[in-house]
Amino acid sequence: MKKNLILLLLLLAGASLSAQTTVKYYIDGHEVSEETKNKLIQAKAFKSLNIKKDPTGDNHYFASRDEINLQDFGIVLTGEKVDQDPETLLKKGDMAVNFTVDTYNGKPVELNSLRGKVVLITFWGSWCPPCLAELSPDELPKQVLQKFSNNKDFAFLPISVSEDKAKLEKFFASERGQKYLYLKDITGIDTNRDIFKIYATQSVPRVVLVGRDGKILYTSSGYNMDGQDLTPLANTIEEALKSK
Repeated sequence: MKKNLILLLLLLAGASLSAQTTVKYYIDGHEVSEETKNKLIQAKAFKSLNIKKDPTGDNHYFASRDEINLQDFGIVLTGEKVDQDPETLLKKGDMAVNFTVDTYNGKPVELNSLRGKVVLITFWGSWCPPCLAELSPDELPKQVLQKFSNNKDFAFLPISVSEDKAKLEKFFASERGQKYLYLKDITGIDTNRDIFKIYATQSVPRVVLVGRDGKILYTSSGYNMDGQDLTPLANTIEEALKSK
């Protein structure tokens, strides 16, 4: 009897907690109902749907779309727009903050020295499975880097965070690290996250694309472990390289 009473109390407590939890959904930073969210998903209104839990801990979920006219689906976004990505400190349209980073091969690279080029910065870590998924040969290298490898106005700057050269050396020497050797000499080392903290509070992998004029053109964070369409990033780079 006592055991059954305890079980009942636990169930009631769980039900009460569930009832108090408010789930909110945002499309392009505007709050929408769950019904609207489901309608858009069912109608396949997204070229890509990126749903991410609010890092502040609230039970809020954000989605972003790629150039889709929501009015075609009878949806009008209203209300004050909220910050979809509070982790990101410098965003599209902001000037990229200058920094100097020492690379694995010992050569320092200053971001401002690359002014006039389109610069793809990727914050990553050998300890981070999603980072390794994004940087694996069939993902970022094949979908993006190879397309612009012969363009002198494109620069790729990977930056390893929260690890020193000794840890990177061990990683590159390992069997798993062999397919990432293309990163070895060019990777910047941000052991104390001094550079990363200028651009974001947390979450890697993180991409920051900087235009010729030093303004940020594109940002993203996280990566689907099963693969991800990097066409939007590649298209943004291509358009940026066309501008003089």
